Amino acid sequence: MTPLTFEIAKKYTEDIVVVSEETIKQAMCAFQEAEQLMIEGSASVGLAALLSDKVKLKRNSKCVLILTGRNISAEKYNEVINEKH
Repeated sequence: MTPLTFEIAKKYTEDIVVVSEETIKQAMCAFQEAEQLMIEGSASVGLAALLSDKVKLKRNSKCVLILTGRNISAEKYNEVINEKH
C-alpha cells in the first residue's frame, strides 16, 4: 500500500478485520456457487468477513461488496474450488 493509499484508507475506514485463508476460500466458493463468478482471494475478503461474523450488519441494512481483480489463473482457481468440494 502506498502512503497515499494508506492515508485515503485511514480517512474512510471505520474498522479493519482479519480473516483466515480458509474463510477466504469459502467465500470464493460461495461467489462461484451463487453467482458463477470466478474471483481471486483478495476480492473475496469482504464476503469472508461477513461469513465469519467479523463484520456485523444491522437488521435490514444494506451492504455493498466491491469485487476487484480477477488476477488468478484458471488452474489455481480450480485448485482452490476443488479442494473445498
